[in-house]
Amino acid sequence: MPDGSELRADMPYPWGPETLLWIEQLPMPGTTGPGGRAPATGPSVGRNAVARLGRVALRCQNGQYLHPDGSFTDTLDDLALFALELRPGNPRSFAFRDGTGAYLTTTGPGTAKIKVNSTAPGKEELFLIERAVLQVGVLAHNGKYASVKQGEPKTARTKPRQ
Repeated sequence: MPDGSELRADMPYPWGPETLLWIEQLPMPGTTGPGGRAPATGPSVGRNAVARLGRVALRCQNGQYLHPDGSFTDTLDDLALFALELRPGNPRSFAFRDGTGAYLTTTGPGTAKIKVNSTAPGKEELFLIERAVLQVGVLAHNGKYASVKQGEPKTARTKPRQ
């Protein structure tokens, strides 16, 4: 979509701000004490908190987080958290599973959404995470890189920031 409202796997190479995705993990509460050192006695963290801390969010270059339905949100909530699963094989790939157990997939022309009845990841649900110079590219099964489609023209800054 030209309005920047969907994540797509349609780039032939991982370059430029439209291909940047951040895999963000929630910080552990109370992990540092005075002077930046770990506290002598750590906080008590329950099973649900540990499960939540083990999940990641996909943040696009516009600062919004991907929801399982393919929409974006400005705030990081539990719906925007995915389990990151390493899948064995060559090359090693990853799957993103939402809180209901369904997997993020690329559907149709490469739109990233949750496949509702998916209980095991197929090739459409597997992604490679690649490092590029100062960025990481997420490669879908179709050989295209994930990107956020923007409806606004790209501009270059000619003056340094002050």
